Amino acid sequence: MGPQPPVVFPSPQPVAPIDRLRVRADSGNPIAQYNLGLKLDGEERHAEAARYFRMAALQNVPEAQFNFALMQAEGVGMPKNEEEAFLMFKKAAVKGLAQAQYNVGIFLAEGRGTARSVPESIRWLRQAAVKGHTSARVYMAGLLLRGEIQGLNAQQVAETATWINDEALRGGKQAQFYMGLMTARGVGVQPDAAEAYFWFELAAKQNVAPAASGRELLAEQLTTAQVKQARDRAAQFKPVAPPVAPPRR
Repeated sequence: MGPQPPVVFPSPQPVAPIDRLRVRADSGNPIAQYNLGLKLDGEERHAEAARYFRMAALQNVPEAQFNFALMQAEGVGMPKNEEEAFLMFKKAAVKGLAQAQYNVGIFLAEGRGTARSVPESIRWLRQAAVKGHTSARVYMAGLLLRGEIQGLNAQQVAETATWINDEALRGGKQAQFYMGLMTARGVGVQPDAAEAYFWFELAAKQNVAPAASGRELLAEQLTTAQVKQARDRAAQFKPVAPPVAPPRR
């Protein structure tokens, strides 16, 4: 018998690594479900992400409830359903999540997914605003300036003006425009045409068109020196950095 041919063994196939996050998520860990949802959403696998956000949401993870509601509201990864989104936002809002409180306020103010109620909207927006949520503060000020809020006392109006001033100092263009309106009209602050011109000038430099119109109207009430001073202040303006949260211990 002649020599036998050598035995050729197949090349080893690479073994897929175990996705430990998915294993934990599929075992029912709500934090793993939420984190896997974030990972999948970042990979634009929205339907899968929604499934894991829902799993975590049903286990009362407020961030998952918020993300699932956001996807429902926008129809991402699932059919759009604003009524269900509102209910899910509210679950997260009750747990104190500022982003959810803001969205509940928006839905109530605009009658999306629920009956319109500006007073109830303000209750939720204010909770988010107290926590420093910029969009809640600006949206609430817009309602106030459009005359849609009734029943705020002088202290609450002044509080809103303080929030808008803080956001304007941080460089928010809509907050700067609203600060110009509040200062021009004396809403929550003493009326001051020169100060209002300063805020309108800043907002106009950020392409807020109505601010440019307001600035020109105010110029008629001011001296040339006052206009120059306001413009010089605006030219030297530097946004204030937002506060940094202390490290968690």
